Amino acid sequence: MPPRKSKKGKQPATPSSGRVEKSQKSKTQKKTKLSDIAQEVQAAGESIKGGLTKFKTSPSSQSVSSAENRDKALDLDTSYVGKVKIPKKAPKPPRHRRWKHKGKESLENPAELPDDWTDSEPDLSDDDYDAQIARCQERIKDNIMVSRFEARLEALEVDKAEKEFWVDSEPYGLSWPVIQRLNSLKQMEQDLTKNDQYKQLETVRAIMRAYRYKYLQWNHGLVTYWVKDRQLCQPRPFREPKPGPEPLAVKMSLPPDSVNMHYKKFTLRLPSPDGGTQITSTLNMMEDSGASIATLYEDDVKNMMYPRPHYVPVEMVIGRSIVTTSNGQINQPLIKVEICLPHEGEVLIPWTPIQVLLMQGRLSSKTADRLLGPVLRRMAYTATAPDNRDRIFIANNRKDLLDLLPEADISKAYVPEIPVDYAQEPGHPVFY
Repeated sequence: MPPRKSKKGKQPATPSSGRVEKSQKSKTQKKTKLSDIAQEVQAAGESIKGGLTKFKTSPSSQSVSSAENRDKALDLDTSYVGKVKIPKKAPKPPRHRRWKHKGKESLENPAELPDDWTDSEPDLSDDDYDAQIARCQERIKDNIMVSRFEARLEALEVDKAEKEFWVDSEPYGLSWPVIQRLNSLKQMEQDLTKNDQYKQLETVRAIMRAYRYKYLQWNHGLVTYWVKDRQLCQPRPFREPKPGPEPLAVKMSLPPDSVNMHYKKFTLRLPSPDGGTQITSTLNMMEDSGASIATLYEDDVKNMMYPRPHYVPVEMVIGRSIVTTSNGQINQPLIKVEICLPHEGEVLIPWTPIQVLLMQGRLSSKTADRLLGPVLRRMAYTATAPDNRDRIFIANNRKDLLDLLPEADISKAYVPEIPVDYAQEPGHPVFY
């Protein structure tokens, strides 16, 4: 790791010293130390950039190009930083009206609050801890819902301290997005030191070095490609496939199962850049509208390969991703597959490349369902209706979707309860 500089521009003691040395080192020692650091920085830079020349002439270069550019020279040396339009953030709304309570005791009874009082702060960013803390202190002085804002203030101070710890643990001068990315990479590194089945630890550590030595920056909307410890290209857009021909009109409704979950069988296959034979597999996927990425099991992927391997090949893994689930964060490998949705002899969703999280083992009664991810939301028109039947309506054009929607009496709509079991007495569960 490169040395950190203090905010005043002074050089802190090295970690091994355990203290700040007051005595001045000799000029020779300083020159030697600076020379060693310069050599380390230069070596790291050469390692990061050294892969470009070799990679441009290798067959593997095709893996980072889209199909339409396969026969063209890749502009791997071209950086797209500043050349890609980034959507501007919507302006913050104004602050809500400020209310103050002049009583001796805090106003805590919700029935006594002004009609337009709110505890939200729409004009502040959630991660602007200094502004949020200052606003909390202001709210406490206003003497309204003091207990709520005291609890919020305590949580904000903990979050701010955690952010400062992350900043202090990395070289001075790195941007906050880079520090957040490094924190994710450190979690990956920790997991990979226990199990590096797909040989990704070397790549993760190389990317961390690139960020710390400022050879790599966080650029919204741009990516870099890596193989082992080699950066293959300059920051470039993450290419998406061009839309295909207009599909035939297809529509359907997806009813829930007995516990109000939605499942549908989709057809999947592995990409074949060389146009070889592909093995398709029909798998039952759960449509979870909150899922941002699909999941498959290793066994599912192996069933799409011939001859069937004992392990998913390392070459298929394109990276790792940390995602948040209801049971906490998970850190899994990413691969690419192709998916389509046939319906009654027609195709509702044509073959579409998607990323999936690769889960260990196989689907069983003890594992989580396969998730469909955002496929339906991104590739079709979808809707629901308050008719208490909990169906999802799907079509590949707007007119057919509107034709599918039933008339419903929203005054009779309700949110169903699911059966719950709990132990009223040991060994005697009550089910309702």
